[in-house]
Amino acid sequence: MNKISDDTGEESPIQSAKKRSLFSRIFKGNNKNDSRLSIKSLIAKEEVNLLPEEAFILKNTLRVHNTCVQDIMIPRVEIQSLYIDTPPNELFEAIISKLHSRMPVFEETLDKPLGMIHIKDVLRVHYEGKVLDLRNILRDILYVPGTMRVLELLAEMRISHTHMALVVDEYGGTDGIISIEDLLEEIVGDIEDEHDDEQDDDLFFKQESPSVIMVDARTELEVIEEVFNISFTEEEKEDVDTIGGLLSKLIGRVPVQGELFETNTLSFETMESNPRVVRKLKLTLNTQDVNDQDKDQDHDHDQNDDQNDDQDLEQDKEKNKELQLMKA
Repeated sequence: MNKISDDTGEESPIQSAKKRSLFSRIFKGNNKNDSRLSIKSLIAKEEVNLLPEEAFILKNTLRVHNTCVQDIMIPRVEIQSLYIDTPPNELFEAIISKLHSRMPVFEETLDKPLGMIHIKDVLRVHYEGKVLDLRNILRDILYVPGTMRVLELLAEMRISHTHMALVVDEYGGTDGIISIEDLLEEIVGDIEDEHDDEQDDDLFFKQESPSVIMVDARTELEVIEEVFNISFTEEEKEDVDTIGGLLSKLIGRVPVQGELFETNTLSFETMESNPRVVRKLKLTLNTQDVNDQDKDQDHDHDQNDDQNDDQDLEQDKEKNKELQLMKA
């Protein structure tokens, strides 16, 4: 096997030549779809020696080709923003607690955005001893539709030197927000800095018994399936990714606190919510339904076993007949 790099950590001539060969094979045509398929094929077949991180980035770049901004944006209810007349003391409290270098600024509601501020502008004005008025340090922010492709927005941010965008609907209302870091993480993976607290991103989860759990409504459906050893239907999973999204979809609205809802598989109890979003749920596995399913499966197995026994008996009878004929 050829070495990927020499002792100095640099690529060997053989590896460099192989990579040049790889890209010459990929881009020898003009069809972009063919090039994309060629990359996938070559990576899958391991026809070129790539470092794991190189293969990871290439695969992610191909994967996000058709990903839209609305698929990865931070939703409206989770936007951390500032009111245009926020006093300096509250402004500094927000900067310290949120730990964002950029924050959107609005007037009255999130549907009336004015731009964004950068923390270094705030610090500069404070250092110079001037009156801190957000109107004087506002920067432009991008406004993009949710259907815009991720790579298109990344190129737009690079050209405009604006690293934050508000995602708007067809009526100009704010749907969500997205930063250049969110876009890059889709390609290179999670980017954590020295201020990131790993625990802040942990979703609440408490297992009270084998059949009862308390969860954050943002918990992925796959997690619930794994915990309870169940499978949601394709219809249930259509257009939703989280257990809270599934509940809202099933009842057609955001559930109120204390509301109960039951399906064949799960019982839902809304433990915490507000008019806009459900936050915490209590889930109980309907063991009777699961037991019925298990019984049906056992019954099917028993029927199959009986059929196999019958077949064995018939085969034994045939063998006995053959033996009697041979003796005769």
